[in-house]
Amino acid sequence: MRRASALVVAIGALAMASACSSGDTASPPSTTATTAAPDGTAPPTTDVPLDAGEQIYVYLPEPGDCWERRRTDENAAGGAGQPIILALSCDLPHDHETFGVVDVPDDSFPGDGRLQELGKEECPQHFEGFVGTVYELSELEIGVWAPSQVDWNQTYTHSLACYVYLPDGEKLTGSVRGTGR
Repeated sequence: MRRASALVVAIGALAMASACSSGDTASPPSTTATTAAPDGTAPPTTDVPLDAGEQIYVYLPEPGDCWERRRTDENAAGGAGQPIILALSCDLPHDHETFGVVDVPDDSFPGDGRLQELGKEECPQHFEGFVGTVYELSELEIGVWAPSQVDWNQTYTHSLACYVYLPDGEKLTGSVRGTGR
């Protein structure tokens, strides 16, 4: 029951975040809170630099992809950069790993809520075959990445990415494929 509740909360949070977005093609970046060290220097962050991976503006999910939601560096006017998916080697610290893909047959955009519902229904079925244990016994949580309406209409991206992440916010290192985690 804890797993089902956690999945509903995670999917609900994703749906709320996408409903409140400005229509960008990717979700806002993950953030890492830092505080200044006593000597005034900034502590190291756990985020890998943007040039450590491939910056993807339209994500076409594949099982085994390791990635993070990020933003490009500031634009020339000093504003926030463009939202992206940063594809990384699974050997580097990362937030997410795609374990399954759900193709959505609808021609017209079904809405953020319906995409999240579909992910909630379909993603757990892909979990055991990739991770090597049933979701209910795993330390990992399930998330769903869905294309925005802009991506759906302009790039014909009609797939959901079922991904894993650690519930405590820690980074994954290495692939979870076949680990039984």
